[in-house]
Amino acid sequence: MMGPIVYLDIYLVTNRQVAIKNALQNTDKYKQCHDAKTQEVILNPRQSVFLDKRLFLNTDDTIDEMWEGPFLITKIFPYGTLDLLRECWDI
Repeated sequence: MMGPIVYLDIYLVTNRQVAIKNALQNTDKYKQCHDAKTQEVILNPRQSVFLDKRLFLNTDDTIDEMWEGPFLITKIFPYGTLDLLRECWDI
């Protein structure tokens, strides 16, 4: 005959397994939702780009101060790393 401690242990193990299964399902669901919202950005060498400085600094600046550039893409490395060259625009 099983005592109350054994029943409690079985109950806790079962609930833990259910919690792990639910966490994995929620993670997959969140990843699918996130991937559906992302867009593929195609960058080519010799293309001009602007950098969003908010990604590097935690400041609330005006629109004029949020963007820096233009930069010219000179080389594209694996995993999305870019080699940038500062463009000079004389107006």
